[in-house]
Amino acid sequence: MIDESKKNKRAGFRIEDVLPVSVALLTDEEYQREKSVPGHGTFETTLVQDLLRREIAHGDGKAGQISPRLGRILEGIDSKLNYLVSVEMLRDIRRRGLKEKPINLSVTGLRFRTRVDYKQGDFVKISLMLPLLPPVSMELLADVQRVEPRSEGSSEVAAMFRYRSREEENKVTQYVYKRQREMIRMESEELRANQ
Repeated sequence: MIDESKKNKRAGFRIEDVLPVSVALLTDEEYQREKSVPGHGTFETTLVQDLLRREIAHGDGKAGQISPRLGRILEGIDSKLNYLVSVEMLRDIRRRGLKEKPINLSVTGLRFRTRVDYKQGDFVKISLMLPLLPPVSMELLADVQRVEPRSEGSSEVAAMFRYRSREEENKVTQYVYKRQREMIRMESEELRANQ
């Protein structure tokens, strides 16, 4: 029997943030079609990292070493690729109609406010941009777990991610942990400043 307290320790890590995001309702058929395409919609550059791994693996007998000149060239290429990917991510945000919204994000899901009438069990596609270096644009599948009415006709929706690949989960995990470290550092600095 699985100890529920140890089942997914990462599930407890949650952050409040404002990110470019959009949520679209999916039919059962759309959900089934979308879930069969692992990693769909995740974009980032790995060209330089792949080149470095290949260079290290197939080097000239000096395992784990590349020439300083090649290293500088690859760093320059990496910098330019990251810039181009960042520019493309900004274009992608505009093309897909993502709007910055306050959200609550964890490794297991997303909570957001909306005026759309979602029901428990609905399938949704969540498009979002994570401001990592380079930025990562993702389309994640999820199902609505809870809908709580709020004021003025809005509701708060909690949706659980249904990852199609380990890469999707790893990118969300990386971002959540990065933001938590930033928040802890800021709180520590505030405490020191107020003492």
